[in-house]
Amino acid sequence: MWPFLSLTQSLSLCSILALLGAVFLRVLHRAAWRRRGLRLAYVAVFAILLAAHAAWSVGLDWFVVSYWGAIVASVGLIVTGFGVASLPLAALVRVVFAFALLRKAPPAPSHAPLMSRRAFVGAATAMVPLGAMGTAAGGFSAAVTPTALRTIPVTFPKLRQLHPALEGFSILQLSDLHLGAARNVRDLERFFEGLTRRPDLIVFTGDIADDLNQLGPALHLAHQFRARCGVLASLGNHEYLHDVRRARAIFDASPVPLLVDTGTTLRVGGASLYVAGANDPVVIRTNIQPFLEGSIDRALGDAPSDAFRLLLSHRPEGFDPAARHGVDLTLSGHTHGGQIGFNGKSAFEPLWPDGYLWGAYRRGTSRLYTTSGFGDWFPFRIGCSTEAPLVVLTSERTSISGARSL
Repeated sequence: MWPFLSLTQSLSLCSILALLGAVFLRVLHRAAWRRRGLRLAYVAVFAILLAAHAAWSVGLDWFVVSYWGAIVASVGLIVTGFGVASLPLAALVRVVFAFALLRKAPPAPSHAPLMSRRAFVGAATAMVPLGAMGTAAGGFSAAVTPTALRTIPVTFPKLRQLHPALEGFSILQLSDLHLGAARNVRDLERFFEGLTRRPDLIVFTGDIADDLNQLGPALHLAHQFRARCGVLASLGNHEYLHDVRRARAIFDASPVPLLVDTGTTLRVGGASLYVAGANDPVVIRTNIQPFLEGSIDRALGDAPSDAFRLLLSHRPEGFDPAARHGVDLTLSGHTHGGQIGFNGKSAFEPLWPDGYLWGAYRRGTSRLYTTSGFGDWFPFRIGCSTEAPLVVLTSERTSISGARSL
C-alpha cells in the first residue's frame, strides 16, 4: 500500500478538513457541537491524524514507523474526508425531517412511543456522516477482494471484418498489478489457479511491480500458464520510476519479450496478428501526444499490411494516434478508472471525457479497452473493482451471450 498524496499535500488537506469540519459543526450542527463528548472525539480523531503525519515524516531511517504513519494518515484522510463532506447533507436532512415531523403537535399517544420525534430527527441526522464514513471504509474492503476475470467481447464492424482464424481469439490483459504495493505474486498465482479457460495470448500493459524483486517471478508465472500464442509485455511509468534499467534486465532474463517502440508478428492459423508496444513518457500533467505519436509510429514500422494490429499502450492517450495509424485494438491501463466508478464508467469521466479512463471506446473501426487494473497503488475502490479483462475478438455477425460488447 502506498500513500496517494505526498506528506505535505496530505498534511495540508488534513488541516483544511479539520477547519472545515469545525466550521460545519459549529454553524450547521450547534446543538451537537455543544456536547463535550463530541468535541473531544473530534479533537482526538484529528490528533491521531496529526500524530500519523508526524510518524510519516521520520523518513526511511525509521521505515516501519514512517510506513505505518503514512498508511494511517492516508486511510484516516479518506474516512474523515467523507465524514466532513457529509455534514452539510446531514444538516439538510435534519431540516427536512424537522419540518415534516415537528411542525405539527403529535396526537396524544395511547402508550409511550419507543422514540420521540426529536430523537428520531437526531438519529436520522447522525446516520448521514456515519453512512458516509461507512462507505469510505467499504472502499478499502472492496479493494482487497480477489481480482475478477471479466470477459469483454470486442466487436468489429463489417468494414473491418476479422479473419476467420481470429474469430473468438482471446487476450488476457494484466495491467497495473503494482506487485509489492497492495498485491503480490501469490495473488497473481491464485488468479491463474482460478482460471477455467486458457487464453490464446497473455499481455502485460505496464506497472507490473513496484517491488522489482517480484517482476521476474510474475513473468515466469504467466509464461508457465502456456497461453497458445505466448506472453508479451510493454512498459508503464512505474517501471521507469523504480529503475527501468533493472526492469529491462529482468525482462531480458525472462521468457517474456518486452515490446518498446517495436512489435512482433504472430501467426494465428492463416491470419497475421501484429502486436506493438508503445513506450511510456513517464511525465504527467503535460501534453504527451507527440511522444506517443512517435513511439506508436516506430512500433508499427514492421507491421504487415494485412495484419490485425494490436497495440499495448500503458497510457490510454495512445488511442487517438493509434486510431490514426490504423490500429485495430488498443489495450491500456494506467488510470485505475480513478478507482471510483458508477455504472461501469469512472466517476471522473465527466471531468475528462477524452481521458478514456475506464471501459470500452470506439473511434471509427478502431477499438480501445482501458482496464481498471489488476491491483492498486492505494487500495480504495468504490464501484470500480479490480479486474483482469479477457478480451475476445468478434465480428458483427457473432456475439457472446451474457458479456458486454465493445
